[in-house]
Amino acid sequence: KTTFTLLLSIFLAGLFAQNPPAARTYPTVTFAGKSSGPVTRAEIASTDKLVVMMNGTADTTFVVSSYKFSVFRKGNLDPILEVSVRSDSVTQHFKDCLFRSPAGSKFYIEYLTVRTQGRSDMKLPPLSFELAD
Repeated sequence: KTTFTLLLSIFLAGLFAQNPPAARTYPTVTFAGKSSGPVTRAEIASTDKLVVMMNGTADTTFVVSSYKFSVFRKGNLDPILEVSVRSDSVTQHFKDCLFRSPAGSKFYIEYLTVRTQGRSDMKLPPLSFELAD
């Protein structure tokens, strides 16, 4: 019995080494085509909504249903704006606040909720950006 258990363990280990379980992929959200890092005012001006991506391409089976947007002026620990949004839209108020902020200001898109076609909600990690120019 011990020999059988040993041989079975070796067989299963070899089987999983040759055919590992498929990695599960999750959607990501982008702002101005990015999920983090520096963003220019021109990129902000041309962005109208948050886009859900799956494996590097836009995926229309998911849509951002809500998020919170926060802006922190460079060198300031208190946000100058915190707004909850119940759509995938990037509002003009959001853009105006960024246009008035100095380069180096940070902004975050948090509490991201993405809705699937089956109408179930999925929470995604926050995004962080820095105003580049």
